[in-house]
Amino acid sequence: MRTRQELRQLAIDTLSGQVFWDWHLTESEQKNQAGMIFMPLIFMKPKEAAKLKRTAFHVYEYLDKALPRSINGRPIFASMCYVNKEEWAIVVEIMTELKGAIAAVK
Repeated sequence: MRTRQELRQLAIDTLSGQVFWDWHLTESEQKNQAGMIFMPLIFMKPKEAAKLKRTAFHVYEYLDKALPRSINGRPIFASMCYVNKEEWAIVVEIMTELKGAIAAVK
């Protein structure tokens, strides 16, 4: 489990457009292209894939780690990270707080 500060930084980086998440994909893209975008998904052994499916709520990667090619305008990554459901709830909470603070300043 990541610390709250690490999750806060992830939320800040997400809001500043530095992170590409699986939720940026349409439902069709998630079904048909997720493995081409997050390439480690394709190369996982069945046991690894089953473990990831049990623990990961969302996968993501920083855009500066994208490969020099793209597929249908989407980045391609040779690496990826994930958050579990509890971590995701904290990221959403922090992003909501940050969006509120930004709106209050405008």
